[in-house]
Amino acid sequence: METFLLRAQLEGVEEDFIPQEPEEITREWLFAVINQYRKVRDLSLLAHPDDITDCSIDECDTSHGYLSTTYKLLANFRCKNPLGSEECSYAFFLKMLPGIEDKHRKLLWNTEVFRKEIQAQFHLLPLLQQFLAQNCDPPVEMRLLPDVVYGSFDDKHGDGIVVLMDLNERGFFPMDHYFGLSLAQLERVVERLAEFHGSGSAALLKTAKSGDKQKQTLAGQFQQFHADNQKRRQSYYESLYPQYRDFAKFLRKVPGYSHFFDIVDQLRPHLVDIMNKAEKRKSRFPFKAILHGELWDKNILFRYEQLTQHLEFVLTDWKHLSVGSPCQDLAFLILSSTNKTLRHKHLKHILTKYFHLYCNHLKKVHSLQFPKPGFTLEQFVQEYQEASLGAFLQVVTVMIREVKYLEAEFLNAVADGSDEALSSALGEQLRILGRRLLELADEFIPQLSPLPAPSGTLESGNLSPGCTSTSSFRSHRLIKPGCQILESATIENRRYLITNDDEQKKQ
Repeated sequence: METFLLRAQLEGVEEDFIPQEPEEITREWLFAVINQYRKVRDLSLLAHPDDITDCSIDECDTSHGYLSTTYKLLANFRCKNPLGSEECSYAFFLKMLPGIEDKHRKLLWNTEVFRKEIQAQFHLLPLLQQFLAQNCDPPVEMRLLPDVVYGSFDDKHGDGIVVLMDLNERGFFPMDHYFGLSLAQLERVVERLAEFHGSGSAALLKTAKSGDKQKQTLAGQFQQFHADNQKRRQSYYESLYPQYRDFAKFLRKVPGYSHFFDIVDQLRPHLVDIMNKAEKRKSRFPFKAILHGELWDKNILFRYEQLTQHLEFVLTDWKHLSVGSPCQDLAFLILSSTNKTLRHKHLKHILTKYFHLYCNHLKKVHSLQFPKPGFTLEQFVQEYQEASLGAFLQVVTVMIREVKYLEAEFLNAVADGSDEALSSALGEQLRILGRRLLELADEFIPQLSPLPAPSGTLESGNLSPGCTSTSSFRSHRLIKPGCQILESATIENRRYLITNDDEQKKQ
């Protein structure tokens, strides 16, 4: 475990300084970040960088995102207030560039991930919050958003950093997303999602203007953000080809799925175009909404409120914020975050609940009549079904990355051999996540090909004679002996310390 001092040789923070590695975080930079956060909240400010008494930076255990690396930063500092001096501490969550050698850095620069997330969290979502505070009686508070602290990005090179308050310190934690959401969790998310989509639809409708006036309105700024991102999506689409290749390899390794492998492998060069067309299809939904864009269980942190006995949650990772049919968010959530049994048993109930909550929110909170004449619950369900194929193709790309990550971790644990419990737990997670991905394949791959499935394969999710069912997907290994998707790589949890000493310490 390596330890580094927080560098403090700079007399001030340069305007364009963006730390790209934990070692580059300076005391002056952290001093400026803390003071910016406290100034906005009318709190007493730190007088000098040396008021930061110590700080530690840890790479997060789940830091395997391919477009960023995440860290937890704990800062202890002292500041003066009207009653004297006080000792304080902040726990921050940092999103930084992937490692210097990471192959995804070029993709990150091309897609301007940090620019999108910073514009979404520091400009657009606060605009929506301001609209709700000024145009609703009583004011509506969006409780789905993390507490943002600081963000900076470089237009020329794509560098960036986002600082948020660490929600773990406030009792919000991710659930074990390999198993998917429970019905109670899904219902709670759908309830709040209907309200968020309803508020977004109302804001877009009520602030829409014609001509040049549109550019300065909330609706105009959200639409412009969406349009700008669509122009840059080619780089994002190109990044998905390897994910579909890995998905085809995954299917080839599972007994009974050779026909599905053939379909995906043949269509692989066209799957990105199919998904793109699905995203751009004309929606039946009469209103557009503000969308999260990548709403799945990994981007949801839950907290159980003892006082109200309610399940609360916060949505993270807003870089895919967009405007479109709310069914895009809803379909992505349900397909990515539930198992087949829950979907088949409760889908009608979930869609009905969402539809009525969305309608009631528009009527009671925003005084808008919905549903529009002729737009019924049945048409809403049909809109959801039409959005599902595009959502499936998007879900595949995030789930196959998780499968590959888990597989690499499992292989490392097996090769190490020192922790049998860890190997068993990783194998179980891998089996469950793999089975969920196969369940989606059963449901949607037949929709990709007009060719009939030969005997011994799955058709529309039903088992034909002689085929291995997804419920028999029990092996902890998703690979054949001697075959490996990923090179084994140990994820290191590095820790960096800063003190007021000038001596570098190793821990």
